Amino acid sequence: MSRRRTHWSVPAVVLSGLLVTLVLFFLVRRSELASFDSRLERDVANCADTFGNKVDDTRLVLLALRNHFVSSKEVSRGEFASFTGPFLKERTEIKALSWNPAVARTQRVPFEERGRREVNPGFALTERGASGVRVPAGERPFYYPVWYIEPMADNGKAVGFDVGSDPVRLAALERARDTGQPVSTERIKLVQDRTSTHSVLVFYPVYAGGLPPGGVAERRGTFQGATVAVLNIEKLLQATFGDATPSGLDFDLLDLSAPQREQLLYRWSARRPGGAAWYAPLLPPSRTLVRTFEFGGRRWGMRLVPSAEYLERNAPVAYWLLLPAGALLSIFLGLYFRGLYAQREDLERLVLARTAELRSSEATLRELNAHLEERVKDRTGKLEAAIEALSQAKERAEVGSRAKSIFLAHMSHEIRTPLNAILGFSQIALHDATLTAESRHNLEIINRSGEQLLALINDVIEVARIESGSASVEHGVFELPALLEEVVAGFRDKACAKDLQLMHEPAGELPRYAAGDEKKIRHVLGDLIGNAIKFTREGGVSVRSRTGARDGRQWLEVEVEDSGPGIAPEDQERIFNAFEQGRVGEADLGGTGLGLTISRQYARFLGGDLTVRSTPGTGSCFRLILPLDQATAQQLAAALGSRPDGGSMERQPEPASAELDQELARLPLELCQLLAAAARALDKNSLLELLQSVAQSAPGVARRLRGLAESYRFDLIEELVAQAGAGERQG
Repeated sequence: MSRRRTHWSVPAVVLSGLLVTLVLFFLVRRSELASFDSRLERDVANCADTFGNKVDDTRLVLLALRNHFVSSKEVSRGEFASFTGPFLKERTEIKALSWNPAVARTQRVPFEERGRREVNPGFALTERGASGVRVPAGERPFYYPVWYIEPMADNGKAVGFDVGSDPVRLAALERARDTGQPVSTERIKLVQDRTSTHSVLVFYPVYAGGLPPGGVAERRGTFQGATVAVLNIEKLLQATFGDATPSGLDFDLLDLSAPQREQLLYRWSARRPGGAAWYAPLLPPSRTLVRTFEFGGRRWGMRLVPSAEYLERNAPVAYWLLLPAGALLSIFLGLYFRGLYAQREDLERLVLARTAELRSSEATLRELNAHLEERVKDRTGKLEAAIEALSQAKERAEVGSRAKSIFLAHMSHEIRTPLNAILGFSQIALHDATLTAESRHNLEIINRSGEQLLALINDVIEVARIESGSASVEHGVFELPALLEEVVAGFRDKACAKDLQLMHEPAGELPRYAAGDEKKIRHVLGDLIGNAIKFTREGGVSVRSRTGARDGRQWLEVEVEDSGPGIAPEDQERIFNAFEQGRVGEADLGGTGLGLTISRQYARFLGGDLTVRSTPGTGSCFRLILPLDQATAQQLAAALGSRPDGGSMERQPEPASAELDQELARLPLELCQLLAAAARALDKNSLLELLQSVAQSAPGVARRLRGLAESYRFDLIEELVAQAGAGERQG
């Protein structure tokens, strides 16, 4: 039974596939042929429309010539030649343009005499005799001779020929006269036409007064003549389509108003050299399509047939591939199903064998799973213990780091006080006039070494404060241009001492007031300018500043560019690391390697950044960008109102000696005692903290004493404060 089902399923699948293939073939064939017929209709319409438009253009030329005669009182032979010349040069299908006046029998003699005067002495009205030779025109009521004709070189012999002597031409001319519309003749054979070509004449009537009258009798009475165009049909088609068959379509141009045997005007055929394509029997049969249109009062038509080339290029043949493809697919499907049944039997036998094997190995798998679960639990416990140990070690390291940073940040006073004493006593000793040169030299070394050590300690403590998170941003109002000028001015003496130029070049007008941390900005700018002067031997240092808007905020951008030795590319990021310098700094000028570290941390702490670009041998350019908050009216009013000078934020000049004495005399006795004690203890930090409260009531004294403290002249500070305290007690 199983073999029979397999046997009958294969032909069933094959027959079903063949049936589907046939149905699909006829559906696709009908769709493809419908699409081809639509395209053929479109190409035929385009071909007919193109020829119709060309015929209309030619008719417009004749209309223009007719309107020229209507609008002119009299047209001379020269005017006719100049008017028709451009048309004849542009349109090769027009063999000739002429003016044929209507000459009554009574006017024949005067007309011929005029022709002898203007044309040639032998001028006469002529017609073509039975033998084809031109003879004098016979007697008739009206003559329609060729009077003007262009091009004259090819058609000069036609002057004087009476077109009314030919029945075909006369019929078309009289119809044009009676209708007032342009009328074309049937096909005619001109002397210069080849055997296979024909021409037509188109007459456009001209009436006295311009427009044609309403009735036939009136039109005949006012008829003056006709403008005539001689069209060569072959040239007309070539001017329309060129030498190529339009869209690959063969067609016959017909005059459907003529008798059956006289209808063919021209036959356009594209016979390709060589035989037909190998798939020609698969092409659909050709169709004949006819398009008609009116020309010169006659009904013309184009009978179009797609050529073999057109069919080979456009007709669909790909659908024939469906038959062999469908047959092959059906056979393959039959073979596939046959193999499928065979595989099914093999699989059934294989499944039975593998099922027995799986049952035997199931117990082994259970044992392996149990062992694997135990190993996973063991490894998971070890991993969790390792993670816990790493976490604890990380926490201990972070605690130690924070403890170190907090210790250094809180030990600033205890560490710097002994150094201040060393610096203060060395400064006092340097003012002793009895010192020997060697002792003075040794004291200067002690003083410089102490200042370097104090700067190093200050930098280390500042880095620790930043790392511990104890640093904070001070928001205050300051004058931005004054800040930049003060920082630059503070380094002019150092620059002059090294014969360097130090320039500040602000780009545009900077905002006068800004809100931010003035102290940190001043520190970063001072560090950058100091480094630039330090590492520059010749040339100069340029400080460029400008502000701009970005992301809805105002930003300050300062560039400090020097003409120093430059920084190697591998050092341009390393110099911002703590205790690291570039090779030039390490080799030549020394330093702690913390200045740029603090400056970049300050810049990023304030929301900006500090970067460098440098080319070894040409110099370096450090670029500082910082966000600036616009000082609000409230902040500005509070800052101005808190100043004792009545609101001006400009730096005040040093007060005169009398003013300084008065401010010192107004200091409270207790404050004077605290200042004197700090000076005796050489405690610079305590002095600077006390002077902050003094600045509120005695800004001149605060500035003077702060300058002395920076110079470690604690002896002068103690003397001035002691005099002020004594004066108050006497008062």
